[in-house]
Amino acid sequence: MYASEDVNNKSYTITNEIASNFRNISEIASKSYDVKDMELKDFYIELAKNEIYNKNIVIKGGIDNLNFNEINVVKSNIDGKYYTSVNVSVGGEYSLLSNLNIMFNENDTFEGYTETLIYNNDKLDKFIIDNYQNGKLIEHKQTDIDYINNGQIREGIRGLKDIGAEQYNKSWYDKVGCIAALLGVNGTVAYLIAGTCTAACVAEPVGGAVCAACIGGVCVLGAADIGAIVACFKL
Repeated sequence: MYASEDVNNKSYTITNEIASNFRNISEIASKSYDVKDMELKDFYIELAKNEIYNKNIVIKGGIDNLNFNEINVVKSNIDGKYYTSVNVSVGGEYSLLSNLNIMFNENDTFEGYTETLIYNNDKLDKFIIDNYQNGKLIEHKQTDIDYINNGQIREGIRGLKDIGAEQYNKSWYDKVGCIAALLGVNGTVAYLIAGTCTAACVAEPVGGAVCAACIGGVCVLGAADIGAIVACFKL
């Protein structure tokens, strides 16, 4: 389903809220890195699965919709303390950027979790974003973002990653990069990622120091690429 025939030509406006949310994501990304060591990554995935299957986590999107083939593990250093986030994609009827984010402290003890569910309002053909913190709904947001399907979202993710990869090509990046980030499916994906952060950044589980839901955006695009893209959204 397409929200409109000219979705690829739509340009998105930078708002104060979007700029602020991307600054939050950028700050987390600057203090985070993806876990690449497979043995260490598997260790944290098993920790997360234990929390899920021991029913310490209430999964609003349904346990059957968890995609364990799409898991990212991110370590963050916040105020001298290390946190590890295990980010699991949520599928089924939910949009591709939906995710469950399980956090562990520096002692590898379960700290809490967030769940972001993104789906279409069929009547408006606009996205809805639901943010949960430790199983409690903290934000239900009807957005003005036109619905696009998962194929288009993947295209937008690739587009944003390509823009991030070009950040060192200054002549191209200055002329084209930010324009491309705001256009079409790239802009839609960027707005969806930013939209997951609004309320969650002032909530637990880490005393407000870490916006756990925003880490989903870091996991999707990668810490290195986020910094380049966020520059386009600064007012």
